[in-house]
Amino acid sequence: MAGTDHAPLSGLRVLDLSWLLPGPFFTGMLADLGADVLKVERPGDGDYTRSLLPGMFTLVNRGKRSAVVDLRTDEGLATVLRLAERADVFVEGFRPGVVDRLGVGYEAVRAINPGIVYVSLTGYGQATTAAGEPGHDVNYCGRAGLLGIPASAGLQGEPPRMQLPVSDLAGSMYAAVSTLAALRERDRTGAGQWLDVSLAQAALAWSAVRWADAPAQAGQGWRHVNPANDTFASSDGVRLAVALVEPHFWEAFVHAMPAAQQERIEGAGADPAARFEALRVVFASRTAAQWLDLAKTHDLPISRVATSFDDVLADPLFTERDAWIEGAPGSRSPAFPVRLRGMPRHAQAPGMGEATPSLDRLWEALA
Repeated sequence: MAGTDHAPLSGLRVLDLSWLLPGPFFTGMLADLGADVLKVERPGDGDYTRSLLPGMFTLVNRGKRSAVVDLRTDEGLATVLRLAERADVFVEGFRPGVVDRLGVGYEAVRAINPGIVYVSLTGYGQATTAAGEPGHDVNYCGRAGLLGIPASAGLQGEPPRMQLPVSDLAGSMYAAVSTLAALRERDRTGAGQWLDVSLAQAALAWSAVRWADAPAQAGQGWRHVNPANDTFASSDGVRLAVALVEPHFWEAFVHAMPAAQQERIEGAGADPAARFEALRVVFASRTAAQWLDLAKTHDLPISRVATSFDDVLADPLFTERDAWIEGAPGSRSPAFPVRLRGMPRHAQAPGMGEATPSLDRLWEALA
């Protein structure tokens, strides 16, 4: 399942010992770009995301090879080190210290492959007081301040927890960008390096986009919280995404309203909660189709919120963007969102251990 000879990352060999989401999402991007990614899975249940979240597993592991190796045995350790000697990128997502105890830490791999780009994804980094603590996305987002950022003028009390695993995805993206930069440096110098990726720190980098303009004192408003930049229900129960952020959009919207609704909106004044409530009542006065027609007529950023994946599949935008990869009959998954020349279009994840019988021959020409 390696990439084509003409793919952007053709010839790049990635040895991936990670599971769940952050590491596989990162190496999945490399596979989408044509890298040859070998996923090393433990005997038994392997990457247990296969059964826990099979749809996500397929999405982030498509286009890879899979081999079952028991790193706790001498034979398994020798196999991984032999592969590491021929790899360009080595990826692991264990807690700090585990790979050293297994015999495949950075120093062990660098000793046999000085040019290796070795990527470690952990929650809190390699050398912090929290390094050994367990955690998942909600922990990392909480410590990075993401969960303390209000989402809406219409919400009372604490904002709800985000269901998209932001720190996992942010860490994966930083790992991918940093890996490509490290490979570029290796092209110039011949030297590899160890990339210490902290998911909490990646979440911090993203949360800073809002904390940079946080209120200086309690009781002051957050500048990004705009009651006209939210979702509202139409009279037929369809959720609409409304982004009347710039003054010209807001003014055009107000002027397009009947006199009574203009009075309601303007009567709310500048208080965010009052303006949100006024908009909630106004949007509940028309059907979604009527609002979407008005948005086209007056050039307003109002769109329908997809509340099921069928809604997303039906949106012509993504078909026009050639955003889908056809998988098993009746199934689709999103393609890598940017098209580069020669990119493969993988749809399937590997069966567990499919590449195990051929490990002795894998990358053998590069020994």
